[in-house]
Amino acid sequence: MDPVSAGEYLGQEEFQISVGPARVSYLIRTNSETGFRRAVQEASSRWGGFSEPIVPVRANGRVDAFWSQVVELANVDEAVNVDVDPEVAKTVALRLGLPLQPISLIDRNGRGRFTCYPGVTSSEMTTPNLAMNVTSSAIPQFAWTYAENSLDLWAITAAGALTPEALKAARDLHDPIGVLSFPIEIALAQLRATTGMDRTAVQFRERWASPPPFPSSAIIWFCNKRSLQDCLMYWNLRSLRPLAMQHLPMILLPAYEVDHWLNFASGVHAMLSGRADQYSPDVFLCSLGVAHDRLRSIGDSWGLIASSKPPSTQMGFGAALSLRSAPFTYLVDIDPRLAFLWHRRYGTIVSAPTQVFRDKTSVTFESPVHFFGSGGFKLNMSSEILRRLPRRESVARLVVPNGHWHDDGIELFSSVTTRYRLDIRIPPFLEIVSTLLAEAGTSWSLSDKGRMGEGISSSSDVATLLHPGVLEAVQDMTTPRSTHLVKEIERREHTDEELDRAKFVAEYGGRLERRSLAAGDLRSLKKSLRVDVLELLVDVHWAERGFRIACSRCGLTSFVELERISSAATCLGCRSNQSYQRSAEGPVVYYRLNSLIDRASDQGVLPHLLVAAVLNEQSSDTYVLPGIDVTFADAGPSEVDLFGVHDGLVVAGEVKTSAAEFTDAQVRRDVELSKRLNADRHLMACVETLPEAIVTYAEQAAARSGLGLIMLDRKKMRPS
Repeated sequence: MDPVSAGEYLGQEEFQISVGPARVSYLIRTNSETGFRRAVQEASSRWGGFSEPIVPVRANGRVDAFWSQVVELANVDEAVNVDVDPEVAKTVALRLGLPLQPISLIDRNGRGRFTCYPGVTSSEMTTPNLAMNVTSSAIPQFAWTYAENSLDLWAITAAGALTPEALKAARDLHDPIGVLSFPIEIALAQLRATTGMDRTAVQFRERWASPPPFPSSAIIWFCNKRSLQDCLMYWNLRSLRPLAMQHLPMILLPAYEVDHWLNFASGVHAMLSGRADQYSPDVFLCSLGVAHDRLRSIGDSWGLIASSKPPSTQMGFGAALSLRSAPFTYLVDIDPRLAFLWHRRYGTIVSAPTQVFRDKTSVTFESPVHFFGSGGFKLNMSSEILRRLPRRESVARLVVPNGHWHDDGIELFSSVTTRYRLDIRIPPFLEIVSTLLAEAGTSWSLSDKGRMGEGISSSSDVATLLHPGVLEAVQDMTTPRSTHLVKEIERREHTDEELDRAKFVAEYGGRLERRSLAAGDLRSLKKSLRVDVLELLVDVHWAERGFRIACSRCGLTSFVELERISSAATCLGCRSNQSYQRSAEGPVVYYRLNSLIDRASDQGVLPHLLVAAVLNEQSSDTYVLPGIDVTFADAGPSEVDLFGVHDGLVVAGEVKTSAAEFTDAQVRRDVELSKRLNADRHLMACVETLPEAIVTYAEQAAARSGLGLIMLDRKKMRPS
């Protein structure tokens, strides 16, 4: 895709807009029950709070591998320090790849503040999803319910809790919430999905998953009286629970309380009934601290049947699936974590068909989330035209000033409203490439080769070089100049061939006339290709036809373009009457390159353009500069053969005409330069076949630098 003028109409595009809350992960000291409770209180007051992991941090800054994996899979936006040493928290956040905020500033600074109170996404008219017909006389049937802060840790974990300040603010808003004081009420609220933590999931769901979550048995997690580890594990697994792509019931219960709850077994049966028959057993009874015999005793007392089969699951869709019914089966001694180990992106999506223009495009849409108050949220905008752009923050800011790349699109943070208008622009690739170069170095400019290459590509189609025989014909027709002169001197210095300096310089260094050849002189091409290739060069204005005069008086050989042919052949030097060179069939038609192509070929520019043509053939979303000089702050200028954008990636690299020029030292230098230019892919290109050893070396060098490798040689560029 070549750069185009500002304001050009680019067609209609379908933008996918995702709306959801900014989400955080809480850092607490290992074994800190106080820190855990504070994190739960904060999450309880945030839309999407149930999906915010709590991470225990050891005194030395170590985070257990599984907790780090939870944070990665949860795809949060920020780390929040609850009670970890501030310097240790900085190190942990850096390792997790997240910005950091202290919990005292969570609502004022950083990305994490762009969420809202759960009541903003669920009005008093919202009826929670009742999983069973069980009520408690202590609270209104349809109220959202939180645990009283004085309750045991499991109750706080299961239902959520509010600080006194948050509770007062909610009641000042006449929010219909209840605070529960009895363990049985917490258990029943979980079965009815009316807890404060359930409320944080209203109008919140995953929109993408890889791999897709599979159907899984329900999970009932048990804990002892002060089992922080069980509460942590349950909280963090629940934070990864699927909401849209699968239905996975999860509840947390105290093993020391359940024997006293009359008729609770009927609620468990109601939770397990009506699920699709895609898994076995019906439920896992899990715990880190409760003995397996105790778990079996509880399961048996509820009328569940111990399964004799290992866990299994199957995918399936549609009405053909039967539904689970009693008797229900259970298993203990199961690690259920596998059901949660999938990558996810959250948000509710709306599509916005839009007419796209180069300089300014207005994307308008109605919010897919219904808000009932004030707050913030994050918005992710994706489309095919955005996926063509390199994922660099500087490029995102060219599209929209306060945007950044995240997930599959550009992310913004905003305040709650109902209708939105985003003004964006789609920068041309030339602007993108210039921005990337300005970001990498202190200055840059086109090299001599780059200027010639840009001159050719701006006036003609470099895809001509992909035609079989074109590059070879141009090389045959190139007038020997500087590079030919050096190579010929080096060759003769190592042979016994006598060097007549005057004659040699006249032949190779002092040539004034561009070389002209007849079709029969193109020895590197098959006879069947020669005329077709030469005529193609004429058609694209890279060459011209003419007759040739070899003067018998002054010795000058002249080329006369066909449009200047007259009946009399006059030497262009001494003006004597001569004759056009001829064969038995008549005058011979000669061809010569135009001066720019001739010079560019002599300087080795055409292989650069050939590589650009090959890349563009692979993806039309390609724009590369065929040679630049770039200066870095800590070094002098460096020459780069090719730099640009290819299929959404930043590419930089070296182009050679001879495979022998790619030495280990050259490859190391080239890869290092691509790394300094912040490239995604290092390019290694040659019109000859590259030896396997040097290709392997380049792959290893690129991998060590964190770069991918694009390798192009004769097999890929000149297959015919």
